[in-house]
This record gives sequence, structure tokens and C-alpha cells, in this order.
Amino acid sequence: MKEDNSVAAGGSAASDAGRADVIDFGRILRNYLRHWWLFAISLALCLGAAVFYVKKKSPIYLMKGLVVVNQQEEGGMTQAGGLTAMLSSFGMGGGGGANPENETMKLISNTNLTDVVNTLQLQKGYWLDNGFFSRRTNLYKDAPFVIDIPQNILDTISATTFFRIKTDGKSPLHLTVEQGKHTVIDTDVRQFPYMAKTPYGSFNITQTSYYQKGQPLNMRAVVVSTPVAVDDLLNNINVSYLSNKADAIQVDMADANIERGNDIVNTTIALYNERRLNDRMTYNKETLDFIEQRLLNLYNELEVSESKIENYKRDNKIVNAEAEAEYIFAQKGAIETNHTELRTRVEIYEMIKQMLSNPQTQYSLIPFTGGQLGLSEAYYKLIEGYNDLILQRMQLSSSAKPGSNAMNQIDTQIGAVRDNILNSVNRELQGARISLSAIAAEQGKSDSRMSQIPRMEHELIALYRDREVKNQIYAYLLQKREETQIQLSQNEPVAKVIDYSYPTIKPVKPNVPIVLAAGLLLGLLMPALYLQFFSRGTGNGKSTKNND
Repeated sequence: MKEDNSVAAGGSAASDAGRADVIDFGRILRNYLRHWWLFAISLALCLGAAVFYVKKKSPIYLMKGLVVVNQQEEGGMTQAGGLTAMLSSFGMGGGGGANPENETMKLISNTNLTDVVNTLQLQKGYWLDNGFFSRRTNLYKDAPFVIDIPQNILDTISATTFFRIKTDGKSPLHLTVEQGKHTVIDTDVRQFPYMAKTPYGSFNITQTSYYQKGQPLNMRAVVVSTPVAVDDLLNNINVSYLSNKADAIQVDMADANIERGNDIVNTTIALYNERRLNDRMTYNKETLDFIEQRLLNLYNELEVSESKIENYKRDNKIVNAEAEAEYIFAQKGAIETNHTELRTRVEIYEMIKQMLSNPQTQYSLIPFTGGQLGLSEAYYKLIEGYNDLILQRMQLSSSAKPGSNAMNQIDTQIGAVRDNILNSVNRELQGARISLSAIAAEQGKSDSRMSQIPRMEHELIALYRDREVKNQIYAYLLQKREETQIQLSQNEPVAKVIDYSYPTIKPVKPNVPIVLAAGLLLGLLMPALYLQFFSRGTGNGKSTKNND
């Protein structure tokens, strides 16, 4: 009998365990309804906190500007011919256009954003504290007091500095200055401007026309170093390439002050255009100087070539050999053209090599960009990168001393890129010289078929060929000089503004629906979790007991 009772008890326990695994939603809902007041309190608190956050948080707007990069087409020679086309591919004299994808990086480069920060004095921020239950007012150009700081301090200050100017309208203005975790100034100020001397430098506080004497004031300000301000700007500004909109670039800026945000976007574009225009002018001037020098050398070389021809004809009493020589030159056609192009290519490579190897020109721009000539894209990117570094060094040399860390660092970078370019040029020279040897063999075969031509005419052909090469290069450089001079006279911006900065109609932060929804969800979730985990085992508030 006891055995039967034991079996029955075991079966009953198993049945109870099975029922325990089934969630009784009805019991849970009844439990929630019995504790409705708990949900009401939680909802009131969470929704109240969400509303307070929305009312307290300053709205963040998104400012947008739109530009189109001017992709200037490279000028080409109007004359036909393989040599002219090949020489045009070097793009001397300001040809070639800007790459929109590359320009997006230059817009938000550290150099450009540093100029924006210094121009707009973004190291300093001002706002009015309107009380715990009120939203603070972000100030920009309408601050009652402004802080003037020397640029050298802004560039090097290591501690964030907080200012507070407070008065109830009757008492004197009270100034508090904190640097790091230390209060360095805590005093009443009765007269402005006031020089606040701190361990990190002196700050001149000046009163503006926006200050209303006799009115309560609780103004706060913060001063950070230039690098910190640049990092903060980089986190809030965004530049995107819109290839589906005619190669447009959009500049976005998120800020609580619409006027400041618009100024940042427009200034970023304006300073970028100014810098790129200066870079282009510097490049074109360097190129023009190079072309002028090369034209002078070629002019002298042409005079020598002409003298050699005249002297040879006079010494050998040749009267009508020119027409015959030109005929022979035309017959050799393709071989001579290839030979000329390769010689020109070798000469230009030698120019680049000499320019990079000469200590007097080791920090000059390389006036050769674009083109094919059998070179890889990586080669031309090296040239572009080298010229960018040279421009940076030119700008840095106005503020940094020779031997400084900044100058040593950029000189090291330039040296590394210069070595890479020299290696590439040496490889190209080796290949071109091998090709010249092959063409020379073809010329030997051609010359053997022309063995009946008098020796004097052969020599005269060589003289004509040398003159022809120099004439073509000279004509090309003349046109490139003209193109470069035209480029120097133009001041068209790289980035043409389509839309100046404008704000979004509604703030992007805080997102009111999401904040309120989060408050609602949290208000329901907190009491539900409490009742589920901390009120388990209680039914009507009474503990259940097992009966023996």
C-alpha cells in the first residue's frame, strides 16, 4: 500500500513539474494589474526624465554645403604627330584636372581644418547657463564677454580651461577659472578688460556690447588647444563625394549654433579653395621657370645644330643635298620616329633624374604630371605625392625653423619619395635605352640598304635628325609656356559652390520620438522585471506553504 502511495506521489510530483514549466500569462497579467500603481509611477518618472532630457538638451542642426570640383581638361597640341602627342602626355604647365575623390580628403585635411579653427577661433566656446530646468544657450558672435588668447598659447596649451562669469545683477561680476581639476582664479572683477593670469598663460577677458549691466548673468566658456579643437571639428564635419550628382562634394556640419555651423562649412570650402589656388599658382610658377630655362638651353642647342649643318655643307661643298636628305629621312619614316620619341623620352627622364639629384633643386616641384609613356599609375601618384610634400614644406618653412622636428620629419618623407621616384626613373631609363639599342639595330639594317648613298649625305641626315628633335621639343615647350601663362592669369576656384551652407529644418538631435519611446519602454520594463524576479513566490501578497 505504501508502495502504491509512493508511486502516486511520484506521478503527482511529475505532473506538477510539468505544469510549472508552462508560463501562466494569465497569472502574470493579473499580478501586473494588481500592481498598476507601480507601472504608473515608473511611467511618470521615465517619461518625465525623457521630456526633461528633450527640453534640457540643446538641439543639434545639420548644415549642408554643396560644391562641384572643377575638372579642368588638359590642353593639348594642335599639331599632329607622334612626338607631339607623346610630349603632351607629360602635362607640363598646369594641365590636368582635380580628382573629386582626392579633393574630399583635402577638404577635411588637418592643414585645412587647422586654418578653419584659427580663422573662426573655434578653440573657444561660449554659452549661457539658464538654470537646471532650462536649456543652455549656445553663443557664437553674441557672447557678453570674449576671451582673447595669443595664438602660441592656443597651439600649445595642454589643459582645458573653463571660465564662469556670474552675477545676480546687483553684485559685482564673479570670475571663476578652472584648469584641469584645479581652480586657479576665484575673484570678483569690477573692471574689464581683465587679464586672467594662469599657470598656462594669460587670458584677456573683454566685455562686449551684448552685456546688459544690472541683469543676471551666468555665462560659461571653455578654451581648448588648437589640436583638440581640430579633432572636435573633424568629429562633427563630414565630406562625401556624390558621384551621382555630377561629381559634387557635400560638406555637412552638425552644430547647436546655426550661424556657427554655416560659417564653418563656408569657411572650410573658402580656405580649401584659397589653399588649392595658391598651390596651383606655385606649381605653375615653378613649371614656367623650368620651361623658360629649358627653352633657353634648347635655343642655344638649335643654334649649334644649325651651325653644324651650315659648316658641314660649306666644308664639303654640298649644294643640293638638303632635298635628297629630307627624302631619305622621309623614307626611313617609322624607324626614325620611334628613335626620336625614345631619345626624347630618355632626355626627359634625364631631366627628372638631374632635378632630383641636384642639391639645389631637391626641394623643387617636379613639373611632370599625367600621361602614359608606358609608365604605371603608381609612378604618377609618386610624382603627385612628392609635389604635395614639397608644397607642405614650402608652407611649413614660413613658420618652422630648419632642423626642427617638423622640418626633419617632412624632409625624411620627401627623401623617401624622392628615392622611389629615382628608382622608377632609373628603371624606365634602362628600358628606354634597351629599346634604343633595338632601334639602332634596325637602323643598321636600313643603313646597309642605303649604302650607295654618299657618306656625306648620311652624316647630313644625322644632323637634320638632331635638329628635328630639338625643333619639335622647342615648339612643344613654347606652347606649354603659353598655356602656363594663361593658367597663371586665371583664378577660378577648384571647388565651385553650388549651395552655400544651409541648415536642416528640424534638428537631427535629440530625436524626440526615439527618446520618448525609450522612456515609455523603460517605464513599462522596469516594474515588469521587478515583479517577475523580485516578487516571485508571492501571490496576493501572502507566502504559500506546503502542507504535509
